[in-house]
Amino acid sequence: MTRFIRDEVKSSVLLTDLSCWKNPIQYQLVRTRYDYVDDHFYVDHPSFLEKSWRLPSKCPNANPACGPNAGFESVAKHRLLDRPFTITEFNYSGPGQFRGVGGMMLGAQAALQEYDGIWRFAWSHNAEGLLKPQAMSYFDVARDPLQRATERAVTMLYLRGDMKPLKRTHALVFPEGKLRRDFSCGPQADVKEMWFGWHSRFGTLVGETLPEDATGGLFPEVYSRTAEDYRRWAAGTQPGDGQVVLDRENRLFGVNTPRTAGFFAEWGARTVGPLTAALDGRTPAAVWVSALDDAPIAASQRLLLTHVADVQDEDTVYADATKQVLLKWGRLPHLMRRASAKVTLAFADDKPCKVYALAADGRRCGEIPTVRKGKGVSFTVDTARDPDEATCFYEIVR
Repeated sequence: MTRFIRDEVKSSVLLTDLSCWKNPIQYQLVRTRYDYVDDHFYVDHPSFLEKSWRLPSKCPNANPACGPNAGFESVAKHRLLDRPFTITEFNYSGPGQFRGVGGMMLGAQAALQEYDGIWRFAWSHNAEGLLKPQAMSYFDVARDPLQRATERAVTMLYLRGDMKPLKRTHALVFPEGKLRRDFSCGPQADVKEMWFGWHSRFGTLVGETLPEDATGGLFPEVYSRTAEDYRRWAAGTQPGDGQVVLDRENRLFGVNTPRTAGFFAEWGARTVGPLTAALDGRTPAAVWVSALDDAPIAASQRLLLTHVADVQDEDTVYADATKQVLLKWGRLPHLMRRASAKVTLAFADDKPCKVYALAADGRRCGEIPTVRKGKGVSFTVDTARDPDEATCFYEIVR
């Protein structure tokens, strides 16, 4: 097939294969025959209890900030470090109640690991979804205002480059002969230990030894698969080289870069970089701020702050309070959970500052009262500020 594309069609298009679902480690050998590696990953992808793609469906509906699968873990072992790597399907799927963390988490993974391209699946499965509001579905961003909000975090952290790649790279080298003989080899059983991908770029190589340029070059260290090895080399390092806050005990994930900072948590107060937010009550919420100019947050003249909680549709029905089994999709309107937080931004100077609540299309909907604390500014964000439309976005102008 490759010869047909290259020699008869005369196309130089990049070719890949084996992008999802079945991934024994032997596929790494097959992938060396192609130009790049492609993969898919989902958090809360549905499984179907009776008939395929028919309700009832089930998903874990668990906070990925404290579990073994934040996204990176399921695809790290499929990457070949000597080829480009793309994710042509990703999503923190609806109606999972913790999908608000998805934008920061995916943007951080893609930036830290230097993925070459990522695609969310999907914007819309039909033309109607492009033209008018529709009830939620598992994947469509056009139908889900929460997913649309989190998409901006991916754009800032990954595409704009707010988060920088990890400094270290670890390679797991598989001799070709071993791959052909030993079907038990490989990291496919070690997902629970893949948390170390927050500390180092990681992938596999097929060959008898490391490349000649390995020492001090692209692949400086060989990865070994014992829990003790993980702990030993990760000791004293920070997730994301200090750009990520990963607090599984307190069920929190955060990002800390000069131009984008914030966190997702189920409760409490946290300071990440120049942003401090104290969540009101025990409603899981995400709050982050991005500079909209070229300056870091502390010196920026214009910023966008996002504060979102779970969104579900009217009359959605689950089997029980765990919300793991979906029995019936809801209908419009989309409903965002009531959530508020006291936010403080620490700036480098005491320039005058105004905060505006924004509609989903960016229109200003009124000025928010602020309190000056030295060079900092404090104000309250509240999804229920307007009873007719959830308030998620705030423009800060200095």
